[in-house]
Amino acid sequence: MTSLDSAIFLDDRTTSGAYKLASKYTELVEKKGQYPIKYRVYHTSYPTNVVTLSVPFVITIIDPCEDDASIHMVDLQN
Repeated sequence: MTSLDSAIFLDDRTTSGAYKLASKYTELVEKKGQYPIKYRVYHTSYPTNVVTLSVPFVITIIDPCEDDASIHMVDLQN
């Protein structure tokens, strides 16, 4: 497991029961690329009851000064 890049992601676990994951605004063009993210969840009272995302979701950071970019919807797997 690796940490998220704090220059482009907010990973706030400071408040019990309230977890915040968000992408941040940045002008650091060297951060462009794809960032696959997996997560694992569990309840603190039941630490052996764990669910891990099997396929990562991907956040893509682009350089808006390069090519035009558009957002495409993908089919979600149940």
